[in-house]
Amino acid sequence: MPLFISSVINSVTGAFKSLCDFLKTSKEHQSETAVLKENARFKKALNAAEDIIILIYKYLPLLEEDDAEDFKKLVEKFKKND
Repeated sequence: MPLFISSVINSVTGAFKSLCDFLKTSKEHQSETAVLKENARFKKALNAAEDIIILIYKYLPLLEEDDAEDFKKLVEKFKKND
């Protein structure tokens, strides 16, 4: 179970990095309407990530100590970039 949660966290982090990179490059080449659509999708992705974080917090006591600390650090990093 802890390995699954750790891999979920890594997947979410990777997805957000890819999404942010995509949004940065696409903004340079798209019209304002397209950018607004992308921002709406980005907000949906952020909402899903927040739901994932809330869900994982329920299982935090089941994580190994190192994984729990890594999760908390990633959540803080997420909050700074939100």
